Amino acid sequence: MAETCRSPAFLREQINSILKFYAPVVRDPLGGFHNQLLDDGTVYDPSTKHVVGTCRFIVNYALAARVAEDDAEVDHHLEFCTHGVNFLINEHVRANASFWLGAPKLPTTLVPPRALARAEGEHSKRFVFVFLFHNPN
Repeated sequence: MAETCRSPAFLREQINSILKFYAPVVRDPLGGFHNQLLDDGTVYDPSTKHVVGTCRFIVNYALAARVAEDDAEVDHHLEFCTHGVNFLINEHVRANASFWLGAPKLPTTLVPPRALARAEGEHSKRFVFVFLFHNPN
């Protein structure tokens, strides 16, 4: 029987393929994950880190840990999750408990006012990803 896009084997392969693409460059040793990658995997903007991207990486690695087949793989994925969660909590969260969309601790004078307005309008999208991070089921 041919594998379908819903079969566990197919989905596991998709997860592994995506994480293999990220593996060499996605984890930023300074914190969080590189969000700005070219199609060949090159990091083109190491400083911009969006909360949506951070949450997506956390969820990706959490789901990968759930379907991993050996303990070393589980530990690796959970370590990446922890790395992402630490960045989410320590860098993306603002004093008022909302989440900063763009590069953490970037002076707002460097961000055009129109971009800030757009960022505030993205509030619901950010919270959906934060909710997904907290409730992956």
